[in-house]
Amino acid sequence: MTRKEIYKDIRRIALGEGAEGEPMFSSVAWWNKNIEFLEEDTPFEFPALFIEFGTVDYEPQKGGCEPGQCDVLLHVVVDGHKSNPVDCLGRCENLISALRARPWYLRHLQSVSNHDHGEIIECLEIVRARIF
Repeated sequence: MTRKEIYKDIRRIALGEGAEGEPMFSSVAWWNKNIEFLEEDTPFEFPALFIEFGTVDYEPQKGGCEPGQCDVLLHVVVDGHKSNPVDCLGRCENLISALRARPWYLRHLQSVSNHDHGEIIECLEIVRARIF
């Protein structure tokens, strides 16, 4: 799958029904340092998911397409006035669980909590994706 197809796949899953019958996220978009520029950026609804792709490392193949791998950074963002860190972590777990069955998904690499944004809570999940 291409990065575009992976983005659409993640978006479809994130906006689909979660365990409680509601979407996992209210908004999904490409990562563009959205949290760092909250005052200047277009407003978004919480909870939000921002998707960022790392560098793609391609593996040369004789006479065929070049498959590759890249890290996909999933920025899970919740409003600290309406949610708490446990809610953010729960959304991360649900999202990763749903992605594990996807054909492009290789493995879960890392989880990071970011507390640098005041009342905004951000949890970052990093997964490795197969590009083909």
